[in-house]
Amino acid sequence: MNVVIFEDNNYDSFYPISLTRPLWELRIGCLSLRERIVHYINENYSRANLYFFTRDYLVPHFRQKYPELRINDYSIFDSNEDILFINCTIIPDENIANPQRNVLVLHDNIPMIALVEMNRLRGESVNIVALLLKSECKTEMRNNSIKRLEYVWDLVRYNDKMIQDDFRYFQKFRINDEVNNVTIIGDANQIVIEGNVKIDPFVCIDLTNGPVIIRKNTVINSFTKIEGPCYIGEDCIILGARLRNGCSIGDCCRIGGEVEQSIFHGYSNKYHDGFIGHSYIGEWINLGALTTNSDLKNNYTTVKVYLSGTRVNSENIKVGCFIGDFAKTSIGTLINTGTSIGVGSMVVHSGAMAPYHLPSFTWFINNVIIDPGNFKQFIESCMAMTSRRQIDFSESYNDLLMRLYHMTQDNREKEILKWKRMQR
Repeated sequence: MNVVIFEDNNYDSFYPISLTRPLWELRIGCLSLRERIVHYINENYSRANLYFFTRDYLVPHFRQKYPELRINDYSIFDSNEDILFINCTIIPDENIANPQRNVLVLHDNIPMIALVEMNRLRGESVNIVALLLKSECKTEMRNNSIKRLEYVWDLVRYNDKMIQDDFRYFQKFRINDEVNNVTIIGDANQIVIEGNVKIDPFVCIDLTNGPVIIRKNTVINSFTKIEGPCYIGEDCIILGARLRNGCSIGDCCRIGGEVEQSIFHGYSNKYHDGFIGHSYIGEWINLGALTTNSDLKNNYTTVKVYLSGTRVNSENIKVGCFIGDFAKTSIGTLINTGTSIGVGSMVVHSGAMAPYHLPSFTWFINNVIIDPGNFKQFIESCMAMTSRRQIDFSESYNDLLMRLYHMTQDNREKEILKWKRMQR
C-alpha cells in the first residue's frame, strides 16, 4: 500500500514552531506526529510505502536530515495503486481504522483521511489538500469523531494525555535493574528507565498521575522531582529540576528550575531557575537564568495568542508561550501569557515584559523591538551553538534560515513600525 502523510494549509496555526519544520515534525506526548502515524501504519498495514509532503522551502533541509524518507516525491502519482492519505494533524485511533474506498473524511472541511483510487485524482495541483478536494470522492464530515490538532496550544493542552497513550511503545525499553537511592511514589510498573541512565541520590519520581519515561544516556541530578505523566528524551541533563505533570523533554536538552505541562522540542537549554509552564519551546533555544513565563491571567479570562498577523482567542485560561528555534532570552526575562517569540529572535530584559509578539530575527532590547540587521552574525552564533553539542550546522540548515529570513522581512518591518507608533 502507498501512504501519503501530509500537512494541511493551516501551518500558521502552529506559529512560530512550524516556521522551521513540517507539521509532521511537531511533538506531542513521547513522539512526533510523524512517528505516531508511522506506528499506526505499521500496526495496521503490512508493507506500506510511506511518502511525506510539506511546504517546498522546507524540503531540501529535511531531505538531508532524513535521507531515508520520501519527501515531496511525486513519483507516487505515477503508480496505479490506491493511495491512503493521512493528515498529520490527526490523532490516529479506532475512528480512522478501515477507511472506506473513495470516501474523503473531512473535519471543518479540511481533508483528514482518504483511501483513493488513482483514477479518482484529478488536476495537476502539487498541493495535497487541493488535490483531495478536487478528487472524485464522496465526502463525509466527521467533526465529532475525528481527533485533530488545530492550534499550537493543542499540542501542549493534550500533552499529558498523549504521554499516557504513548507509554505502551516504550515498555519494551524497561530495564530490570533496581533503581537505587530514588524515591518512587506510586506504581513502579509505570516507570521506564532505559540503559545507561544515571540517577543521583535524592531524586523523587511520582507516578501517582501517570507514567514516567527516561531515555538512554540521560543524567538526573540530585534533588530533582519528576511527576508523571512525563517523557525525558535521550542525552538530557536534568539539574535538580521540578518537572511537574505533562512535560515532554526532547533529546539533548538541559533542564533546571520548574517546568509544567510543556514541550521542549530538543537541543534547548533551560539550565537555571525560573518557571516555564503550558509552553512549547523549539530547538536550539537558550533561556537565561530566571527566565519565567506567565501561563494564567490574573482575572482568569481566556488567553489570546499571536498567530499569522493577529491575536487569536485560544479559549483556554492556561496558556504559556511559544518560542521558535534559535531564540534566546537574557537573565531575568519575563514573558506574558500567550506570547509568541519568533525564530532567531532575542529578548534582553530591561525592566519590561517581553512583547506579546516578537517577530523572527528581531531583538527586544532597551524595551524596544529592533532589527539587528546582521544575518551573518546570527548564523555564526547558530554554528557556535550547534558545535557545542558536536552537531554540524549543515548548508541546508543555513539555506532554510536564510530563506525564512527573507520570507519574514515584511512582518518584521510592520511589527517594528507598529511598536514605534505605540511608543510615541
